[in-house]
Amino acid sequence: RTVSVGEADSQTQLVANRLLSAAGVRVVPVDDSLAASIVAMRNGGIDAFVWSGGVPTDSIAKLDRSVRVRLLDLGTDPSGVLRTVQREFPVYGTAVVPAGTYQPGSEAVTTLVVPNFLLVTDLMSDDVAEALVRGLFDSTNQLVVVNTAALAIDIHTAIYTEPVPLHPGAMDYYRSAKS
Repeated sequence: RTVSVGEADSQTQLVANRLLSAAGVRVVPVDDSLAASIVAMRNGGIDAFVWSGGVPTDSIAKLDRSVRVRLLDLGTDPSGVLRTVQREFPVYGTAVVPAGTYQPGSEAVTTLVVPNFLLVTDLMSDDVAEALVRGLFDSTNQLVVVNTAALAIDIHTAIYTEPVPLHPGAMDYYRSAKS
């Protein structure tokens, strides 16, 4: 099968290669962007593609209007690919893509998730870092309007940044928000 594994050296490609390796699946890999993958799927040039992004992704929803697509549920895989990837790379968690996200009546599926971090250098002042984090959390409602993936921004889990140390200014914000 021909599978688009994401653009060269991208996060998507990294995840795709880890999943395919854990599954022991051999494919003809294609290094394409999400946009190019959608065109290729619509034209029958690929059998599948891997993408990493917020849910729902509008371009995936639009693709389903012309080519019926299906998400693969990694949580029901009897060979344990999900557990294999998580054992080797503990940074990955799991999440559920809710039922009906892309097709009315479609079932919920379990997938891998990886945390996203807002990274700054250690040269950033504490007050600027604190203001940046405060601005992010204060703007969550506006971000959700642009992309519902912003619903996943959670002050209770954002503090966990291992293996990257939390900036002291960010820590100041979390301490002030806790009180």
